[in-house]
Amino acid sequence: MRCAAGLVRLNDSAAAVLRLCDGTRSRSELIAALGPELSSDNSVRLIYEFLDAARKRAWIIEGDPADRGRR
Repeated sequence: MRCAAGLVRLNDSAAAVLRLCDGTRSRSELIAALGPELSSDNSVRLIYEFLDAARKRAWIIEGDPADRGRR
C-alpha cells in the first residue's frame, strides 16, 4: 500500500481488512464480511484497533455508509 510517507507493508489480515474499506460497510458489517473465523472477541478487538490506527494515519476515512453521497 502507498501512502504519503511511502510504501507500507501490510500482513495478509490487514490487507484483507483494508480491501473491504470501500465506503459501503460499517465496522460491524466489515467484521461480518471477514467471516466467522475472525469473529472472536479478541479478533474483533484487534480489527477495531487496526481500523483506529488506519484512521489516525489517514489511510481510511470513516463515516456512516448511509451518508455516502451526501458530501
